[in-house]
Amino acid sequence: MTQPDPPVLDANTLDQLLALDDGGLGLFLEMFELFKEDTPGRIDSMGPLLEAGDLGELADVAHAIKGAASTMGAMRLRVAAAAVEASGRKGEAGTDFQGMLERIRREYAEVIQAMDDFRKSKEG
Repeated sequence: MTQPDPPVLDANTLDQLLALDDGGLGLFLEMFELFKEDTPGRIDSMGPLLEAGDLGELADVAHAIKGAASTMGAMRLRVAAAAVEASGRKGEAGTDFQGMLERIRREYAEVIQAMDDFRKSKEG
C-alpha cells in the first residue's frame, strides 16, 4: 500500500514562519524570494550532472533542494528531491533520473504557485 502524497505546502511550517515574524509576512517574503532565486539554478544544474554521470554531485544538489524545500514547507518537492538524493548516493545508474528530475521541476512550479497564493491570502 502506497502512502498518499503530502500536501504541496505544509501549513504548520508556514504558520511557524509567520510566528517567527510575530504573524507578519516579512520573514516569509524574504525566504520566499531567496527560494525563488536559488532553487531554479540548482534544478537546472541537475540535468548536466546526470548527463556527466556525476551521481554524487547530483545527490548533493538534490540534498540542498531537499533542505530548502523542508525549510519552506514544500513537502512534495522535498520528497522528490530526497528520492533523487537517495538514488544518487546509492549510484543507481538504472534509475529513471530524467523522470525524477521532471517531477522536481513540476513540484517546484506547484510550490511557487502555492506560495504565491499563500502570500496573496495573507496580504488580504
